Formats: sequence, structure tokens, C-alpha cells
Amino acid sequence: MAEAVTIKQAVAFRLRRHHLIDPVSADQLPAMIGDICGLQAQIPSATEQAASVRTTNLQSGTLTKALETSRTLARTWLMRGTVHIIPSADLPLYSAAIGPAGLRELHRWLGTYGLTPDQITRASDAVCKALETGPLTRKDLADRVVALVGDQARAWIDHGWGGIVKQAALEGAICFGPTKDRDISFVRTDTWFKASPLPKRPPGPEARRCLLDRYLRAYGPATIQGFARWAGIPSGEAKQAGHDLADDLIDITVYDRPTIARREDLDDLATIAPASRVSLLPAFDPYVLGCSVKSHLVDEPHQTLIYRKAGWVAATILIDGRAAGTWEAKPRGKRLNITITPFASSLAKHATDIETAAAPLGRLHGLPTAIQINAAAA
Repeated sequence: MAEAVTIKQAVAFRLRRHHLIDPVSADQLPAMIGDICGLQAQIPSATEQAASVRTTNLQSGTLTKALETSRTLARTWLMRGTVHIIPSADLPLYSAAIGPAGLRELHRWLGTYGLTPDQITRASDAVCKALETGPLTRKDLADRVVALVGDQARAWIDHGWGGIVKQAALEGAICFGPTKDRDISFVRTDTWFKASPLPKRPPGPEARRCLLDRYLRAYGPATIQGFARWAGIPSGEAKQAGHDLADDLIDITVYDRPTIARREDLDDLATIAPASRVSLLPAFDPYVLGCSVKSHLVDEPHQTLIYRKAGWVAATILIDGRAAGTWEAKPRGKRLNITITPFASSLAKHATDIETAAAPLGRLHGLPTAIQINAAAA
């Protein structure tokens, strides 16, 4: 018989595992990002905000230093084919778990434009060859690759969605490097992380089993289907990972909804105290993105206000772990104006807690915050 926990218990568990109840010191940034299975990193400002709400003293530029100076973090294409930041030591695990599915989708997409697998692989090999000398911007990389394989490769190096460069990234051979005059660059992982060599890449099934364990540690109780959607892998691969991890899993019912959790997390789930916390999460925050059962986070009538068209995930205000509205921030003069649009009831009674939750955002911008709460969304 499945164990049962309440939504409040499940939410409190996830909040704590996401360091939204007890933020960590900024010097623990890589470990924190590892705990939550990475930060989506397509919008740099949102990525930095997601890190700041989980740390006590993150300053602007700290994330960049971890990526470019200490190199304890890496930025590359991972879950769902989107750009993420993870601990650099985890690159082999993630690329082994997610890369094969991403490569199949990449080849399918490039194939619709007439590129054959052999052409893609030849150009990808040229990318790795070109990067032997060190970091290159996308333009410089395109110039080098064109010299090796011909001008037809230029459009697929310059492509904003990754193009051919994405193949080598999904294989774990390259990742994003330092930003040069606002231009992104790419590096080979075997040279960029030479001072601290990366672990050996595990076999795919083992990597997916490990990734499911990590996902459930941060996002459980959850479903195998939710894990597959989050990771961007076929349901069959996700189900096999669940089968391989079965001895360490337990069935959990949350509000009559069947889910699974790690067996070792059962005591924490059963005894955890309900959360009492206000959080301002940025667009594409992992807590919102990775939620396996959306009704645990937000009532159905309001889900489209967060999960919007074209894959946009809005900045969200959480009250005790549940979405209570959306927000946006705009610097104006010497203040950071934060405008909140609640879903239903007034948030006036949470005004003091909202100001506290806004403090990390103000710290990043170096500005005091001014809060405005709009009327409830229709």
C-alpha cells in the first residue's frame, strides 16, 4: 500500500530541498546548484536571480566568476535542449543521461533542412578541432570551421539555437566559455577544465538512474512522466531509470495522486513542518520548471498565467510554496520597482514578508526596492 503525505508536506519538502527556506552562503553556490539539478540559463539576469534567492549574500558577478575563473560551474545545453548551469563535475553525468535523446532530436531537426548525419558529425568534429587553441566566439568559431569544411557550415555555427555546435555540447565535448565583449564563446571541456579534470562519463542507463535519484531528491514526490518531461528524454528511458532505481523508491500518494519518492526521504516527508515563507522566483525558476504535478504548485485556473505560450515561464511569487501571483521588476531612477499581480486574494497581509523576499533582488541591482501590488488577475 502506498504511503500518503499532504500537499503541504510535499511542498515544504521541495522548498527545503531547493534552499528556499534556509538559503546557503554564496561560497556554497556550486553545491546548491547541484542540489537543485541546475539552473536554466537562457536569460542571465533570471539565472542570477534564481541563485540569489537561494543564497544569503550573493553579489552581482559571483555566478560569472564561478563560470569563468574558478570554473566550478559550467554552462551548456542540457534538459529539454535548453541552456543550463550545473556544477562542472556533473557535466559527464548529465551529458550521458540527456545527450543521446538531445542528439536524436537535433539530427531530426537538422535533417529537415537537408543535413545528413555524416555532414553533421563532420562539422561537429571540425568544431572540436577549431577549439583546440582555446576559447572562440561564435563568429571566430564559424570562420575556423568554414576553413576546415567549407562555407556551407557557417549558417549552422551562427544559428541562435545552437545548430551544429550543439552536437559537441550534448556529447560533453564542449561548453560555453567566457563572455568576450558581450559575445558568447565556446571551449573544449578537456582543456577548459584541465586544472580539475572531469570525472569519467558513465554509461547512459547508469547516468539516467543517477539523474532520477537527484531529481527526486530535489523535486519529489514526483512522477516518472514528470521526470521525462523535465529531462527531455523519452518516456521509455525514464521508465527504465525508474525500474533500475526501484529498490530505492517508494510509492507516495499526494492528495490522491500517485507519485514516487526516494525511500530514504520518507521520514523527512512524514515529519516536515509546513512551510511559512514568501519567495519571489524569477522567470524560468527551477522550482517552477521542475514541478512534476502542476496542481501541487498552482490551481488549474491560474496555470496559464505562469506557464505561457511559446514555453515562457513567468516570474512567480510563492506564499508557503504555492504560487500566489506573478511579478516583474524594472529599475527606475534610484529604485528597483517590483510590481506584483496576485491571482486571487489580496496580498496586503504579506507586505512585510514580500519586502524581505525582494531584498536579494535589490542587492543584485544595488538599489532599494519599491513594491506595488496590483489588483488580482482576472
